[in-house]
Amino acid sequence: MYRDNVAVLGGDGPVEGIVYDPVHDRIACICEKSTQLWRIRGTELVPILQSPLVSEGYGKCIHFCDNGASVVMYYLNTHEW
Repeated sequence: MYRDNVAVLGGDGPVEGIVYDPVHDRIACICEKSTQLWRIRGTELVPILQSPLVSEGYGKCIHFCDNGASVVMYYLNTHEW
């Protein structure tokens, strides 16, 4: 079994979800209020995107779909108006 350790800086809180895209060698993570995307180059993580969430809720889960062409994010609604 191959195992590697990677430290990911999530940004504005605990990392709620992290996912690997084997098609394009990318990693995405979602925190309470931001999303980040990196490309893996050898032993380095090259930032592609660091963005605040557009929802009023909290980020909870993230997935790659369409063979890595799309990213789907799930939010927890706070019901705060």
